[in-house]
This record gives sequence, C-alpha cells and structure tokens, in this order.
Amino acid sequence: MNAEDVTKLAAFTYHNHPDIFQDVLADQPAILKFLSNPMVGAVLGP
Repeated sequence: MNAEDVTKLAAFTYHNHPDIFQDVLADQPAILKFLSNPMVGAVLGP
C-alpha cells in the first residue's frame, strides 16, 4: 500500500462513513498529522 492508496482510503472513509472517521480521530490523534498533509487535504476537500 502506497501513500496514494492510503489517501484514497481516507477519502472514501471520510465521505462514506464520517462517523467511523470521527471515532478513529478521537482514538488516534496522531492521524491529524497525516490529515494535515496537503495531498490528503486536497482529496478530502470541503
């Protein structure tokens, strides 16, 4: 799994299962560092 695959998975989860996404963020605050990556932000978008 490369960085692009992880980004796609995060985007899918964010858009289709926001409740799971929020639960993971609550349990794993280190993921916020990953989400601050400009590439991830561009995929997730507003």
